[in-house]
Amino acid sequence: MKPSLLPILVLSCVGLACAEYPVDLPRSQPWEFEEEEGDDIYLCRTPEATDFLFVIDNAGRSCPFQKYLRHNLSEMVDGLLDTGTDLQFGVLTGHAEETGVIDAEPVARRGHLQDRAQPLPGFSMECYHEQPAHGDFRRLQEQLQIAVECAAEPAQWEHLLDLNRQDLRCLLPQHTINSEGCNPGQATTVEQLLPSPEQMRVIGPVIAIEDYEGPGGLDRSALLDDLRCLTAVGSRGFGIQKPIEAVEIALSPAFSSAEHAPNYGFIRPLASTAITFFSVKGDCSHDGTLDERTSCGDLPCYAGDGDGAPGPPLIDVDELMPRFAANLAQLRGVDLDEVIHQTRVVSFHGATHRRPVPDDCSAGYQSPVACHSSAGPVFSGDQLARFAQWFPRGYGPEDEEALLCGDPSLELTRLATLLGFCTAGIEDG
Repeated sequence: MKPSLLPILVLSCVGLACAEYPVDLPRSQPWEFEEEEGDDIYLCRTPEATDFLFVIDNAGRSCPFQKYLRHNLSEMVDGLLDTGTDLQFGVLTGHAEETGVIDAEPVARRGHLQDRAQPLPGFSMECYHEQPAHGDFRRLQEQLQIAVECAAEPAQWEHLLDLNRQDLRCLLPQHTINSEGCNPGQATTVEQLLPSPEQMRVIGPVIAIEDYEGPGGLDRSALLDDLRCLTAVGSRGFGIQKPIEAVEIALSPAFSSAEHAPNYGFIRPLASTAITFFSVKGDCSHDGTLDERTSCGDLPCYAGDGDGAPGPPLIDVDELMPRFAANLAQLRGVDLDEVIHQTRVVSFHGATHRRPVPDDCSAGYQSPVACHSSAGPVFSGDQLARFAQWFPRGYGPEDEEALLCGDPSLELTRLATLLGFCTAGIEDG
């Protein structure tokens, strides 16, 4: 039988004492029951309230992968809402650029939750076309749709939806292989074509489902529209992504505890925390000594001996996690053990694959591909796996089971189950 998708949360009861887990989880864990699937018994718990954080890769390589989130967001969110937990959502990127030296990203800020859509595509041809050789502009047309839907004044931008492939070929000749027959005077830039960040609708940084409740109940459509905008993070982030660093900063007292803090209100004292990473590039959080401007590019992010653990200057995740959990406990005003056993993490990343960095990268380099998704190459996600697996309710498989090695659509739609929420409406079980 294929290994369970929930190795921590799912216990086979043949020869095992199923009372071994879950442990005592007070406060926001009011009920639990068992769900059976084949020979496995899922010991699930649904908290009364959950603060849910998406952490999304916004580097250029993520262009083809963001379709997975767009196409599966509705079913994924429906699954979370159906658990009955009182949800609020935040969206964060792995972008950790502060200096602006190579910073073309107009919305994402280091450790700040997103507050609006970022529809500008990245700079590679893959961010404009599903088939660059054909110049189809399909990916750009999806970004135009996001720009219109998420603008503060959608009617002002509806003309973008009328642009066909030929129009875009002449408007953006620098992003196609063939602009013959076009009037050079038509040419513009994608920055001039799309709304500016200031013209996008401000939504976040926190989406609380209570704000979408009305006399007729929860307005799921409006909630989903806003989430669809917030999760449209674009693909102009710095190529060296640091999602772990971003989460540590975002959920630190400095960024979340006081009313003037940028992420204030996301963490609630009686709510459990759920984090979902969606990372093509993996994690390159480091101790500050890594020179990110060398000709080796992001190769040091994947340095190591084969499948071995990374060394300095990359962070030691096992050393980081107690500090991260202590910060979260301080924000919530609960004890550390409660945070450890209530926090849920699911990470969509690549398999583990590392190799030594060459002495001289001046002749060019290729980042080591860990596995291939149906959307393209994926890179080593072992640091994110360590982050997820540190929590008893964490799930971040490696090797061929890594969730981005293949098509992650099914797992995205089953996110509530992967997080260990009970998916049936049974109370006081």
